[in-house]
Amino acid sequence: MTILLLQIPLVLVILASSVTGVVAVATPNSIVTEKAAAWLARCSSGNWDWSQFGPTPDSVPPTPETRRAVVELFRKTLAPFGEMRSILLTSAHTYTSDEGYRRTAYRYAVTMSRGSIKYVFALDSDGFVGGFSITTSAGTISYSR
Repeated sequence: MTILLLQIPLVLVILASSVTGVVAVATPNSIVTEKAAAWLARCSSGNWDWSQFGPTPDSVPPTPETRRAVVELFRKTLAPFGEMRSILLTSAHTYTSDEGYRRTAYRYAVTMSRGSIKYVFALDSDGFVGGFSITTSAGTISYSR
């Protein structure tokens, strides 16, 4: 599957497609959206790369059991919605987290094969993933470093 990036003024949409050879415009928001889409896929598959949250012990849950429980919660929450079909950047907001990280939260409307979700993906100024949240009709789950 190829990911198709469409740059629309003030809006970025990624569509899943079987089209090959697509040329994408790389903008700061498109790079973040690619990373956000990749992390949403990781949440669906359960294949998390904990090193992307930072090098310190307090960046991730302390035990393998807790990490597995977090991953499983996200996987089970997303499972009924199927595969991602499109991801639309709707807004971005920069703030300082309670832990002191300078963080930008990117808000997305995501269309899945069996429904839609709201997704927030956060990147910290140090380059690490700050966290994310997923909102469905059943509620919101989130993880942050």
